[in-house]
Amino acid sequence: MSQVQVRTQPSNSTPQADQHIEIKYTTWGSFGQFTNEYVVLRNGTVIDAKSLSRTVRRGDVIIKEINGVKVIVMDSSSRKNTHVTVQIPASEVLAVIEESKSSSGHKGFIVKYGGGEIIAEDEEKVWDAGRIRYVKTVRKYYYVNGDMKVLIAEREVDFQKIKTKLVVSVIEEGNKVYVSGDTYDIKDKLKTYGFRWDPLRKAWYINNLSKNDVIEILKSLDVEVN
Repeated sequence: MSQVQVRTQPSNSTPQADQHIEIKYTTWGSFGQFTNEYVVLRNGTVIDAKSLSRTVRRGDVIIKEINGVKVIVMDSSSRKNTHVTVQIPASEVLAVIEESKSSSGHKGFIVKYGGGEIIAEDEEKVWDAGRIRYVKTVRKYYYVNGDMKVLIAEREVDFQKIKTKLVVSVIEEGNKVYVSGDTYDIKDKLKTYGFRWDPLRKAWYINNLSKNDVIEILKSLDVEVN
């Protein structure tokens, strides 16, 4: 797991206890531009304006309770763009974090209000399915303030599909050498060497080559012979 440095932009402003802090989720443009803001509450809860935007419709003003904190969600979206505002009691708020994307790409996360910082850690997940190995790298963004470490968001940053090694069997009978097993991905290359398909045996064969010669061909194709 590796760490990635993330920008931090603390604010010195301190709202009064009876005030509200507003966070927004706004989209615009034709390149998927957006600004999304998160609040970290003093109890460690994260409120995400984008997630709350999925719970309202255009024109709605709704009061919701999230882990004991009442928030007001207001949707003033147009037909093309989303504009959602969330009001949270300032006394409950520890930090406000902004994520944004412009036409030139993802701008990352910054701390707009409150102490603490954002760190990012890359986590690799690997799993196999048949002859394919999947490797996904997820970047997790955390808000860190003293002993508090809270997951804010995670984003996929890389995804790979890797073919595992093919395994075949080689059998020599008379003047023919047969190759069977994981041959589908190398069938075109086998044809260039003069191999032909035997539908009854479900194997490729070639005449007038020794078994060792065929094994060398298969090794050159990065195929494992069992």
